[in-house]
Amino acid sequence: PLKDGCGLVANYPVSITVKNYSNAVVNNIQVNYRLNSGTIVTENIPSLQPNELLNYTFTARADLAAYIDYVFDCWISAAGDNYKSNDSILNYSLHNSPVISSYPYLESFESGDGNWYTKGFNSSWEWGVPLKDSINKAANGNNAWVTSLSDNYKNNEISYLYSPCFNLSGLVQPVLSFSHIFEVELDYDYTWVEYSTDGKRWNK
Repeated sequence: PLKDGCGLVANYPVSITVKNYSNAVVNNIQVNYRLNSGTIVTENIPSLQPNELLNYTFTARADLAAYIDYVFDCWISAAGDNYKSNDSILNYSLHNSPVISSYPYLESFESGDGNWYTKGFNSSWEWGVPLKDSINKAANGNNAWVTSLSDNYKNNEISYLYSPCFNLSGLVQPVLSFSHIFEVELDYDYTWVEYSTDGKRWNK
């Protein structure tokens, strides 16, 4: 699946690209994938011609319907293959998120975390009722996403709060607006907003 992880479903196709780098035909190539350290799926490519590049889609599909993190391990093996360092893709990770396409979109985080999620280094993000001196209430209702509900954010923290995916194709001039309260160490700590159209390249 693509890295953007938008609107993935159950029974989702899993594809890999396999290349025969040798000058001879390779027969009976075993292709495998494993999702979240679960059961190994094993299938077979009958043959690959010399230098052939094949986009292979597994017959066994993956259930990616839950809005959680997913980690794929994929690897191949074939008789006579003595060079193993290019035989695997390990820890290919993504997060599935719902796709928002109905507007205006307003998330108050009262009925849950809104399918927002966090990543990064040393993250202190929490969803719930804020109990700090500086952040002691939510902008709307009782709940909010906060870098620690009751304490300071962490030292050397580089963390991110991710929204669901948005389909903006029907909007002429989309606008992002949100409530934001912050207290940071001047000249050292910062907050900013980024967006991405592919889940890989991010723009401030």
